[in-house]
Amino acid sequence: MLFRDDTPDALYFMRGIEPRPSSIHGLGIYATEDMPIHYCFEICPVLLFNRDILQQHFDLHESPHILHDYIFGFGGGMVVIAFGYGSMYNHFHDPNALWRLRKEEKWPALEFFTKKEIKAGEEITTRYRPNSAELPFVDEKEAARTRIMLE
Repeated sequence: MLFRDDTPDALYFMRGIEPRPSSIHGLGIYATEDMPIHYCFEICPVLLFNRDILQQHFDLHESPHILHDYIFGFGGGMVVIAFGYGSMYNHFHDPNALWRLRKEEKWPALEFFTKKEIKAGEEITTRYRPNSAELPFVDEKEAARTRIMLE
């Protein structure tokens, strides 16, 4: 074995999911089995790093890093990139799944749970930010809010 891995197996997993082409955007993650509400279907390991690295890349190359749109805020000036399928879930204004950060010092992770029942074959979606106005694109909720403001 080249690297020693002392990670307990139960800390990270994915079950009942697979990537497929998505009608929302590019690839998405789909349920391969029916999932009940509040079901944890993936726990992803993460790479934790300082947010300043992204700004340094922008300053040097005058463009955002290719992974800029795939990070999750961790707090304290830190961000994470999820391994597994964690960075592949598409955004939807009314998602069927939620994520939360596990901030254990030795084993940080992103945990994904169903928000409602999900049927086999259904795309799993999350909400990238609680406030649609903070998104780098306009989702359906923000588009509706903007239409109301303009009327």
